[in-house]
Amino acid sequence: MDQHSKDMKCERCGTKIVKINVLGSSSYLCPECQKLS
Repeated sequence: MDQHSKDMKCERCGTKIVKINVLGSSSYLCPECQKLS
C-alpha cells in the first residue's frame, strides 16, 4: 500500500485503513482484518 492508502477503506470489511509505525517504518492496515498480537 502507498501513502494514499490512509484515505481508503478495507475492500473486505469497509473499515478505514490506519497508519502504524513499525520499527521506524510506516505501514497501512485494516485494524479489523489484520489484528496485531
